[in-house]
Amino acid sequence: MKNPQLTTMEEAKETALRLATIGGGVADIYIPEYFGPYTAPEDDLSKFYHFRFRNGADGHNVGLVRMTMQNFPTSWPNMIALEVNATSSLFSNNPPPDAQPAPPPPPPAPDTSMPKAGPNATQGLFGPSVKPSAKPKKAKAPKRNSKVV
Repeated sequence: MKNPQLTTMEEAKETALRLATIGGGVADIYIPEYFGPYTAPEDDLSKFYHFRFRNGADGHNVGLVRMTMQNFPTSWPNMIALEVNATSSLFSNNPPPDAQPAPPPPPPAPDTSMPKAGPNATQGLFGPSVKPSAKPKKAKAPKRNSKVV
């Protein structure tokens, strides 16, 4: 039984043509660097090919893309497009060459939930606090009405 993740270069090129409208089209067909105790999988002319798309998405195994096309003949374009778009924005370190930087976020709205403090106000750890303007008066102890005998 053939490993479904392995394809020939001809199969990869044929599949890339069918993906021309997804992710801006296929930009590259490559074999990813493989780290492990064994060599990268291959079987004669079939190799572990992957797609890199023009929108920056990469790491899509050609054999698994072909299997999706075979198993879902009517819905594969939407399934693959969703996956390619998701990986381009989440995992790609290769933004497309014509990508524009995101605009800066708008400034925060002023906080109107707390009343403004007067001239003695300071910003404390938990919001505005007011410094006392004068030393607080000490409370006097109440006098006792007792006679000394």
